[in-house]
Amino acid sequence: MLWASETMIMEMFDSKKKTLVGTALEGPWVISYMALGLMGLYVPEWRHMCIGIALLAIPSVIFNVM
Repeated sequence: MLWASETMIMEMFDSKKKTLVGTALEGPWVISYMALGLMGLYVPEWRHMCIGIALLAIPSVIFNVM
């Protein structure tokens, strides 16, 4: 689903702004990837980290369903 929306967004902008838009689309993924590394540093037990990530995802699932 993400790839379809990314393609549609890229088609809306001219070639000069595609780099900026592409970077903005990937920004949340990069921030989450870095946050996962920090979580691994401060939460050494991987089971606790998985539970914490799952709990953080619950509001996203609830608000996307509604």
